[in-house]
Amino acid sequence: MRAATDHPVRTAQLLAALVDARLACTDAPGAADAATELRDIADVAGIRLVTALADLATARLAAAAGQAGDAAHLARRALIAFSRLAMPYEAGHARLELAQALAGSAPALACDEARSALAVFEALGVPRATDAAAQLMHVLGGAAAPRPRVCGELTPREQEVLALVSLGASNADVAAALCISEKTAGHHVSHILAKLGVRNRTEAAAYAGKIARPAVAP
Repeated sequence: MRAATDHPVRTAQLLAALVDARLACTDAPGAADAATELRDIADVAGIRLVTALADLATARLAAAAGQAGDAAHLARRALIAFSRLAMPYEAGHARLELAQALAGSAPALACDEARSALAVFEALGVPRATDAAAQLMHVLGGAAAPRPRVCGELTPREQEVLALVSLGASNADVAAALCISEKTAGHHVSHILAKLGVRNRTEAAAYAGKIARPAVAP
């Protein structure tokens, strides 16, 4: 890290790995320090990749602290960013983090995300990540239950689309994040607007904010 001080992307990659290492060693304060340093670099650099790495690292920190809602919010942001950057491996890890964050509140939706992550890792040929996704799939498969309906009459998939839209995702972003076609993403958005009785994506995002306001500022 000392050798990479003039390279914000490389420093961010190393700090993200340091967050993971310290969490694995149950050093939560150390992980928080590394995550804070990573976020500071992201704020100064203004590089989308660095911001995505900071979001994913902070999502993992929130998950370790039992803050599933914050973890899901940050993981979704990272997933959108990595999808826009055409980085499937990193997007797969963000999706896996999202699945873990949703496991308690929406196990069926979490299982969908884990399944998508598993497919990506298998296609990329990365055994360790594939094993992690398969293990989570196994755990979620045993816990899967009928999908709950919150947000009025929205289906679990529509809830996920609405969460992405509330973060500023376009139909193309939603399609990339959820591994669906852009046309299908557009249909989901249209159905959401109709069901919520709102006129546009901005009003839908405002509705989503009323349902669940994340503690972490965007």
